[in-house]
Amino acid sequence: DVPALIAEGIFMRRLRAVEPHLRIWLDVPLELALDRLLRRDLRDKARAEAEVARRARERYFPAQARYRRDFHPMAAADVVLENEAVFRVARASFERLPTTASGRAIEDFVLSLGSSVGPQPFGTGD
Repeated sequence: DVPALIAEGIFMRRLRAVEPHLRIWLDVPLELALDRLLRRDLRDKARAEAEVARRARERYFPAQARYRRDFHPMAAADVVLENEAVFRVARASFERLPTTASGRAIEDFVLSLGSSVGPQPFGTGD
């Protein structure tokens, strides 16, 4: 009874369809994001490491900085998950969730991510 919408990156603040739904922000330090990007692109896209690093430095990270500056997606998120080694719930508000069994299940799931044993970080491919 709760439709799910997963919007990644810039779409979290640009799609009107996202507004009524629970918004979750994955907070990843830039150094870790670069490491994950390098591993993914070297493995899956067969790009040279220097090319991946150049794209990150000249294109992806400057665009991400502008997006954060202009749209403040972390502040707009209902849930902020720090994602270095494991997930840690840094902030959570569930006001957008319906008071149904599905809504409570989503809340329980998000809160379970704050445990000391979390899932494997996204993007590692391991």
